[in-house]
Amino acid sequence: MLSFAKPLLLWIFVCTFLLLIILRVSGTLPWNWFLVFTPMWILDFVALLSLMVCMFHRSVRLRCVCDLGTRLDRFLSVCVILCKLIAQTAICLFAEHLNRQTTGEPLWIPVHRIRLVYIMIPCWTTLLLLLGSLYRNLVDRNIRRAWSFCGQYQIISPTMTSAPRSS
Repeated sequence: MLSFAKPLLLWIFVCTFLLLIILRVSGTLPWNWFLVFTPMWILDFVALLSLMVCMFHRSVRLRCVCDLGTRLDRFLSVCVILCKLIAQTAICLFAEHLNRQTTGEPLWIPVHRIRLVYIMIPCWTTLLLLLGSLYRNLVDRNIRRAWSFCGQYQIISPTMTSAPRSS
């Protein structure tokens, strides 16, 4: 895909999603909340599919040439996408539950009350995973680079340069 097509596609899907949310909240669009979130699920599916293809492309080889950090980054990316999908589903369930309570329609969710705290658990998990990935990409690599820089200029003491004594 061309380099300008990815951001353009992302921009189109996000704008469509925001427009659908505005129309749904204002009451103009009487769709289900799961249909409103469809553009975001399409983006998540494309991201998950491309990440899985990249991961399995590497594992087809007999020897994996990627280091542990690369595998950890890919695993964190898959976890973030899955947590985001769970959070979107929970938000849709919560919004549909509220919508059916206010309109008086029969509730199809078997619980009497969904608490917002439970809805936010996948969102907080996603944020914690993103913070872990950010820490790993920014802080951890800079610390390793600083230590390797310091390791290049070690002062050699005279006791370290002497040859071992033979007995």
